[in-house]
Amino acid sequence: MGDRHPRRDSPPARRRDKRLSYKAILVGILLLLAVPAVSSAQVIFQASFSGTEYCHSKVTKIKGTLFINFLSDGMIIANDPIGKEVIAALHLSELFATGASSGACAFTQDDADGFGIFAGTFNGSGDPTGFTGLTGTLSEEFSDGCSNVVTIKLGKRIL
Repeated sequence: MGDRHPRRDSPPARRRDKRLSYKAILVGILLLLAVPAVSSAQVIFQASFSGTEYCHSKVTKIKGTLFINFLSDGMIIANDPIGKEVIAALHLSELFATGASSGACAFTQDDADGFGIFAGTFNGSGDPTGFTGLTGTLSEEFSDGCSNVVTIKLGKRIL
């Protein structure tokens, strides 16, 4: 009786396996190329901040400009617009719509650099990339024992 299934080492089976692996490689490459398109859904604002820094029994008033990069699931606060000097990377925890184009939000950070929470109100859509305005308080506890409590207000949109 003949074998109904081709042997694995027969030429037609080897060719089919190669075609499948080429297809798998092509799909993998296409997925890798698609990732930057998905991750480029971001909005960057310049923002002002003022508050207090507590560090080793020293209390200092702080004020300045920073940059906030909104992603669909969080925000990155940095000293520069391209995000090389990151202050905090916060994950979206809560988002409540209080009107057609306004609401309240909370972002949290808990990693090796420390713990932080931002609570505030926003204008715009219910996705952080749709925010047109944001005001709130950021409290950060750093791993070196220092902490900051600052009020942040969005300024002009950069990207």
